[in-house]
Amino acid sequence: MMGVVATLCTNEFLASKQTSEWPTTTATIRSRPSSKHIIFEYAVKGERYTSSQVSLTESKRYAGEYTPKRQKQYPFDSQHPVAYNPADPSVAVLEPGADTLILVVPLLAIFVMLVVGIFGVSKFVTITKVTPEAEKNP
Repeated sequence: MMGVVATLCTNEFLASKQTSEWPTTTATIRSRPSSKHIIFEYAVKGERYTSSQVSLTESKRYAGEYTPKRQKQYPFDSQHPVAYNPADPSVAVLEPGADTLILVVPLLAIFVMLVVGIFGVSKFVTITKVTPEAEKNP
């Protein structure tokens, strides 16, 4: 199970890292302070798009929330560069690049597996170890 989680997180990290290589364009923030989610508009080759995706690694639960911190960072009607997927320009992010915190999950999973493995092997060796007295008295 932990291996699956580690693989998924690593794949998400690698996919998000690619966003730093995507082309960029200028987006305009359309969220007002009372908005629950951040909304931005941008155009690629004359085609207009709307998105609320801040980054690819952002938790799905909090994706695009227009928090007070984000309101200061991305005020209404301000312009910011966005990176868009050249294969699918409808996918764009305000914060391209990989969030290294996403690697914490797979690294923690590996650490737990190592600790459990080492503990399990040492317990097994301790239980199955035959003492000289046990050999004499079957």
